[in-house]
Amino acid sequence: MKQLIWNRGRLWALALFAGLALAVGLSACGSSDSSDSSTTGSSESSETTESTAETATIDEAAAKAAGFPNYAEFSPPDLSTSRPESRIAFLMPETVQTLQRAIVEGAEAAADKYNVELTVFDAGGYANVTKQVGQFETAIGQGFDGITMLPASPTSLNAQIKQASDKGITVTANLIPPESEDLDFAIFDSLTAEAEISTAVLAEEIGEEGEVFGLFGGEGSAPNIFYVKGVLNALKKFPKIEMVYRKDFPAFNPAEAQTAMEDALAAHPDVNAVITNATSLNPGVQRALQSAGLESVPTIGIGPNTKPEIEGIRSGQIVSATLPAFYKSGELIIEWTAAIIDGTKPKAPLMEIPFLELSPANIEDAISTGAIYYGLTPAQLGCGPGESEEC
Repeated sequence: MKQLIWNRGRLWALALFAGLALAVGLSACGSSDSSDSSTTGSSESSETTESTAETATIDEAAAKAAGFPNYAEFSPPDLSTSRPESRIAFLMPETVQTLQRAIVEGAEAAADKYNVELTVFDAGGYANVTKQVGQFETAIGQGFDGITMLPASPTSLNAQIKQASDKGITVTANLIPPESEDLDFAIFDSLTAEAEISTAVLAEEIGEEGEVFGLFGGEGSAPNIFYVKGVLNALKKFPKIEMVYRKDFPAFNPAEAQTAMEDALAAHPDVNAVITNATSLNPGVQRALQSAGLESVPTIGIGPNTKPEIEGIRSGQIVSATLPAFYKSGELIIEWTAAIIDGTKPKAPLMEIPFLELSPANIEDAISTGAIYYGLTPAQLGCGPGESEEC
């Protein structure tokens, strides 16, 4: 048995990152009748296909010079593109949402490069924990060399992880490390840290005093719980800033943000800023302000997810956005799983990868260097190389 020592307090904080995939659309988190697995990332077929992800060239040197993370530093050493073929299963809670697809397409790109036969299992929703357990057991039975996962639950797969490990199968995780000492390796990011950084930027923007609203999607989910925790941690450092209104709502829909904003403005019309946990909520915030005849106020959130949200950063409506490297994390977890299959030993069982900090001051650099595509592909953003318009 692999004796890995887990910091459980920190481990639960890791769940927030995987919750970001949930944050894109909780409405899609219900059950699904589909139980098909897919080879090399096609979620609709079990046939082998070529990766169709539309990616962009990233100038890593220029991105690093502009202050963005150098993700090449997080790749495993000495992984050869001519390595012997291996078979890796990737268990995903679902694959239809933007950020989830970015993870899968990153995994597909690495599989194509490193001679990996990749099979993606889609549980059809975060609520389908039992189905993902069954898919893990199927993957064990099919004799994969490695199994990686973004688990629907950090505790539900422990028995299967041990079973796979006992059979000599490499087991890794992307974004949520399960609570198992039999896991070989995991990648994670800290959503609480993202919230603390963006909230501090917002505080500086409004002169460290004033009234703010807190509008948070994904009520009860990881991206709600842990992002709000970071916001509240940060606000303790700014005693002259008061959150006079807070609303948590089920989805990440700008219409919900607009309704909450309208209610908040009725009681507090002199708002100085709005804190959100997703840049996708910004349009609703701004529509409510316009309807009330008020000027735009600065916001923050996780993103961007679309070109209009990029425009929100450009204009200064969104003064700070944090973008986890979703696409790159998919690449990295396949690279590491393949490397461990080949005998590479990670320095530690957990590897934290940084997120991109975006602002009006650096959004053009993020686009021109391609750093923004560490998070999402041009097709997912709806702009950039291969798309009908520039970002």
